[in-house]
Amino acid sequence: MKFGIKVISILVLFIVIIFINQLQAQQPKRINVGYFEAGKYSVHSILRDEYFKQLEQILPEEYLMVTVPEGYRSAEWKRETCRDMAKQLSRIKHLDMVIAVGPWVVHDLLQAGFDKPILAMHQFNPYAENLLDSLGKPIAENLTVSQRQGKIFNDLTVLSKLKTIRRLGLLYFPSTDEKEKIYNQFRSIGERLGMEIVIGEGDDNFGTYAFFKAFHNLGKRVDAVYLGPMWGMDEIKISEFFKMLNQKRIPTFTYEGNILIDKGAFATNDYFGLITEARFNAVKTIDILQGKTPSSLPVILHTNNSLAVNLQSAAECHIDIPDEIINNFYTIESKPSEETSYYTLTDAVNRALMQNSGYLAETDALRAATHEAGRSKSEYMPQLYGKASYNYFSDETAANSYGVYDNKQFHSSLNLNQKVFSLETKNKIKLANNRKKYQKHNLIQTQLDLELGVALAYIEFLHNTEVVRVLMNNRKLTEINLELARAKNIYSDSDSLDIIRIENERYRNSLTIIEARGKLRNSRVKLNRLFNLPGDEPFELDRNFLSTQNMFIKESSFWERIKKSNNQKKISDKLLSYSLSNNPQIYQLETEIRIQNDLLNINKTRYFPEIGLKASLN
Repeated sequence: MKFGIKVISILVLFIVIIFINQLQAQQPKRINVGYFEAGKYSVHSILRDEYFKQLEQILPEEYLMVTVPEGYRSAEWKRETCRDMAKQLSRIKHLDMVIAVGPWVVHDLLQAGFDKPILAMHQFNPYAENLLDSLGKPIAENLTVSQRQGKIFNDLTVLSKLKTIRRLGLLYFPSTDEKEKIYNQFRSIGERLGMEIVIGEGDDNFGTYAFFKAFHNLGKRVDAVYLGPMWGMDEIKISEFFKMLNQKRIPTFTYEGNILIDKGAFATNDYFGLITEARFNAVKTIDILQGKTPSSLPVILHTNNSLAVNLQSAAECHIDIPDEIINNFYTIESKPSEETSYYTLTDAVNRALMQNSGYLAETDALRAATHEAGRSKSEYMPQLYGKASYNYFSDETAANSYGVYDNKQFHSSLNLNQKVFSLETKNKIKLANNRKKYQKHNLIQTQLDLELGVALAYIEFLHNTEVVRVLMNNRKLTEINLELARAKNIYSDSDSLDIIRIENERYRNSLTIIEARGKLRNSRVKLNRLFNLPGDEPFELDRNFLSTQNMFIKESSFWERIKKSNNQKKISDKLLSYSLSNNPQIYQLETEIRIQNDLLNINKTRYFPEIGLKASLN
């Protein structure tokens, strides 16, 4: 009996062990990830989010990536703090790998003895920073980095095509002692492209590179500034920095893209590059999880040229951007200046009524008709004519009359003509009054036509503006998909047909954008001509009254009133009656008939006698 109980107990234990093993096999393997940066930086945040998004798409189900709170470090751009944090991370035993982003962090981790995998992202130049040896292999077995080969040369080549550069300022945040290598690289490329490279250096109180100070230390006037990663700068400082340079008409070309262009940099050749960098590192992460040595993984990061231009900064720096670039590459549209006219629909109508030459001509015609009507009535007013003369005769004047001849002679007369009755004049007065009425109705019709034309042009401009905005957003998504498709094709299994398909879609997007921008220019010209202004005069329009919410409220209110069939008939009849009773074109037709009758009556009555009164006093 005891033997049977032991056998049963062993079987139960065996089943429990098998169940636990199966349960453990079904649960994903947890990977504890640390994150280490020298300080908070907007580009780091965007890259980190994109990296985890890409990693989530390709991460095998048997793994679970967890960013542990105790593994997060940001050194606030203080050098000694960064070294201390690297030592702290090296003492955390349950960390499986660390993502190291930006300057200092990789060297500090290695010096602190961190022996877990280090995934180094967003390093400016690993060769110059001695993270790669002479053979291009990472200096530590647990390290993998990304090297962008030829990027500096490509950037400066593109910059030289956008603007003629004789002196180029370089502002670069060094990581260790690689400054001379970086400077020599830029000088060599500058010689090939015919540029003089002017270097700016300067540190703050903590010994950290300071961009404002370094710019003022450039010393010489430069035609443009090339910026490496703007480490140590928050978004407010970045905006102020670009604002300062744009005011000095010095364009800035950035090694990075995305948020820096949005903040005011002139141009970048790497607007969507973070997508490729994130994909590259996500693929390498999977290789590390599957047992590959970090130092054996690929190093060369193949990025695509993705030019982006901030048109507002270009305008402030007085740089004309060709339509070819605007139509085929990503652009940040210009913001309206403080001097740009801003119109609501009412403002636009009033502006047209005050300035439109056609409407002003009709106003003058009404004034002329009013004057003519007043003049025709004056035919029945008394016509007084006065005359006075004074003559002086010398004593030698021969006189052929008897009597005394005075040297001074005076004469005056007063004549009165009063028309009492004239059929022709009466008909002329009627004709002038009817012409006045005709011009009045014509002015009202012209005003209505002008108001309608302005309203249609106003709505057309807003519509075309929205179409261009939507198409630009659509092309941006296409650019992102194209960048991702190329990255997948290079760094993971992907069909190259996706690239061809998306490239064709991008080409079609460019064609539709060109067409939409043409329509937008036409609608701008149309509205400016109604304002009697040059066709390219800039302006901004209020679009709030056409918002979805306002339109929905008005439409709901309208349909609420006419949802009953009898209400529809009443409103329809009322609108028709109002239109017929207030339509100036109908009054114009009626008045035109009266004018023709008046002209016929004048012809009939011109031979009729007139009754008048004349008097004269001499």
